[in-house]
Amino acid sequence: PILLLDIGYTRTRLVIFSGHNVRFTSFVPFSISDLVQLLASEKSRISTKEAEQDLFKDGITSVLHPALKDFSEQVEKYISFYNSHLEHEHSKGGSIGRIVLAGGGSLIPKIDDYLTQHIGVPSSPGDPWTNILPKPRETTPPMRYRDAIRFAPVIGLALRGANLRTLP
Repeated sequence: PILLLDIGYTRTRLVIFSGHNVRFTSFVPFSISDLVQLLASEKSRISTKEAEQDLFKDGITSVLHPALKDFSEQVEKYISFYNSHLEHEHSKGGSIGRIVLAGGGSLIPKIDDYLTQHIGVPSSPGDPWTNILPKPRETTPPMRYRDAIRFAPVIGLALRGANLRTLP
């Protein structure tokens, strides 16, 4: 099982995927906007636009640690819940062993390292091209990685829809 965290500008979507299916979904009240507001209020002389630029340039700073700590604790509760219900038929694949990041928040420098350290589960940005482009990749994907990772959930839903239409 893997945990997908789609960290967006206004919220974070949490999806647990196991055995070729989505097993659990929820929302976590954490967003890029929250972090931008924290930075803007800490550096009271900068606009939210400048704070957003700083967030994606500098990454995780001590100002953000309380919000990130709360976020990681919320994620841990979902992981604990899922792992404690492994006796269910759908959970024979074991406990969550990896966190995959998507959405614009996955582009915040060092957010994956922070989550790995504080949750104790390896975390890394996802590869939105995994199920689209053939391997090995001989050409550059048609969309920049920074754009593709932001739209990874939409790309995944489109693939799912395309696969459903091909079923008998």
